[in-house]
Amino acid sequence: MTVLLSLLLGFSLGCTAAGGFVAHVESTCVLDDDGDPKDFSYCISFNKDLLTCWDPLQASMIPREFGVLNGLARYLSQFLNNNSYLIQRLSNGLQNCAAHTQPFWSSLTHRTRPPTVQVAKTTPFNTRESVMLACYVWGFYPADVAITWRRNGQEVLPHGRAWRIIQPNGDWTYQTVSHLATTPSFGDTYTCVVEHIGAPELILQDWSLIPGRGIETPTCCSSVADSNNNNKAESYCNSWAVACADGEGFCGSGNAGPGSHHLRFRSAQLAESHLLRLHFPPGVHLSRRSAQLIEAEPYSFPST
Repeated sequence: MTVLLSLLLGFSLGCTAAGGFVAHVESTCVLDDDGDPKDFSYCISFNKDLLTCWDPLQASMIPREFGVLNGLARYLSQFLNNNSYLIQRLSNGLQNCAAHTQPFWSSLTHRTRPPTVQVAKTTPFNTRESVMLACYVWGFYPADVAITWRRNGQEVLPHGRAWRIIQPNGDWTYQTVSHLATTPSFGDTYTCVVEHIGAPELILQDWSLIPGRGIETPTCCSSVADSNNNNKAESYCNSWAVACADGEGFCGSGNAGPGSHHLRFRSAQLAESHLLRLHFPPGVHLSRRSAQLIEAEPYSFPST
């Protein structure tokens, strides 16, 4: 490797073009679901130009650049093919992949992480319905997840049966979103149902309208806000949802014990305490930031 770097460094210094020079050596293992190696690659690039790669069928490094750097690619391939130690290592590439990945394969891939679920209203698209709901599901592993919708307990089809794209977050977890186009009536409750191997039971997240107002709210309780206006999850809640900093609904959910709750809404019009029966733990002072926190008559949610 030292000789290879010296060779590429000498070529870099011989160039007269302005700017930096980067030599890149990449070795890749392709594994199946059981962690068994299926393919191995070893390539060398210079300034993003692929120069030479390992060819297991010919058991040698083969030039991959056929333009202005073709001479360098052929010279580098020949030079590396004369290194018997390197050729032996590359010939054993699949075996080395297995030896290097098996010690941590199980801890990374045989683990599970349950998803976090949030339902929110979004801008309708490709529909004549008045409301578009989005069920955001994120932070789960492995990638397989099932999302369905219910209206008042009855299953309904998602918007256009659109294919959901499951995207990696870059931290060995995934995210996805499912949409539902609908024209809700007062009293309707829409439920996003998420099934994942990391969750011991179905995850249900509800959304409904407040009668007479047409304002949406998640049908769950919220975290409390302390005297410093900091939202925090309390052990009083049977379930909770953290209020968003920008006032747009809520931002997360979880479980705790039975107890007391308050909700945060988008609209400052919800000032009548008779609309909802909610309360908060003793000694907690709720702030009215932008008149968006609603305090109402005491009501204890049942334990589950």
